[in-house]
Amino acid sequence: MEKVTAMKPYIRNTSLVAALVMAGFASLTGCAPYPLDTAAVAATESGREAAMRKRWADKPYRELVKEMGREGLVMDIPRYGWPPSSAVVFGIDDASGCVDAFLVVHGKEPLIKDYFCR
Repeated sequence: MEKVTAMKPYIRNTSLVAALVMAGFASLTGCAPYPLDTAAVAATESGREAAMRKRWADKPYRELVKEMGREGLVMDIPRYGWPPSSAVVFGIDDASGCVDAFLVVHGKEPLIKDYFCR
């Protein structure tokens, strides 16, 4: 029998390992934080998008930070010809399953220009 070392990993049955990995990925759909009915998901997401866009359009970013209780994760967006802007992500909303993301345009005071449910 061949000795197994850290320098030479050894998998005896690769087809068994592949089957277990595929079964693990297939079982992930049962872990979704929202219903798997695609019509229900679309309705929930579009409803949240509409409500959040109405709530936050042209509001100062500082108000969003105050309500959320923390800063979001910021990614700068290179936009030639546009004012400097960022995508700001706050995480997953438990009720809808949306990843809350905002478009923030920088200027004298950063303003929220859009919301996206991803």
